[in-house]
Amino acid sequence: MSAVRRVGFVVNEHKPEARPLVESLGGFLRERGVEFFGERDNAEALGLTPAPQSAFCQADLCVVLGGDGTLLRAARLLGDGEVPLFGVHLGSLGFMTEIPVDDALPLLGEVIEGRFEVQPRVKLVVSLCRDGDEVAAADTTDSAGENSRPVPPAQVLNEAVVMKGALSRIIELDTRIDGLPVASFRADGVIVSTPTGSTGYSLSAAGPILDPTLSAILVTPICPHTLAQRPIVIPGNRRVELSLRPGCSEVFLTLDGQLGWPLRPRDRVRVEVAPSRVMLVRNPRLDFFTILRSRLGWGGGR
Repeated sequence: MSAVRRVGFVVNEHKPEARPLVESLGGFLRERGVEFFGERDNAEALGLTPAPQSAFCQADLCVVLGGDGTLLRAARLLGDGEVPLFGVHLGSLGFMTEIPVDDALPLLGEVIEGRFEVQPRVKLVVSLCRDGDEVAAADTTDSAGENSRPVPPAQVLNEAVVMKGALSRIIELDTRIDGLPVASFRADGVIVSTPTGSTGYSLSAAGPILDPTLSAILVTPICPHTLAQRPIVIPGNRRVELSLRPGCSEVFLTLDGQLGWPLRPRDRVRVEVAPSRVMLVRNPRLDFFTILRSRLGWGGGR
């Protein structure tokens, strides 16, 4: 009997190769008596049975077809559920979606038989406090401006970003770690990321690359007013707090680039490591440094 009996699909339906790949993998699963389903929003377009979020949390495996943005959506969909994520690379960079399309079918066969390894990745819990209280879930919006209802505190796999709007001036953020003052960042914003997220937005803001298996938090200022303000890496058992000073306007908190809040002066954003982890199915033919060389064009290693 297969070790995996229920599989959820999270798919970027805009990729032209997505539908044929769903059909191929779905047919493979059907032949082995494995139940599979998709998200309500795009399941029918992909030939999948629609299922609620609760079905994904109870699945044995989640197959992700897309890029890192699709995997981030899948991680948010699972919430605290530590369901293994089988990420097939259909994107441009793909630091987290490790499995090439050509290897997807044979590797999926190994996974459903229980012959696979997972790599735990740290998530962050992000809380927004206003006037001493956490902001209600109904106050959140996604990147398209539509209502979204995650229950605060929200969780992220890559990063939380406090950043000024396009036309607003430089902002000031008082930063504390475990309640101790660290810096008053005068910058375009601050990124608080996981080691996994160190190859995302933080990297473009001159942050360091961290091994994704570390338990750590990375704090990276965006275009700081002074060159003395640099990224900071702290242990995963610490808590970061960003406080928006009075006089700052058009400032936003975004989570993994997919959810967002407008901020007000004196709002406080608290970030700490989540108790649950994201479990990524490892590609046995790849390691982190091979991915870096390939995605960033470093060369070498021959």
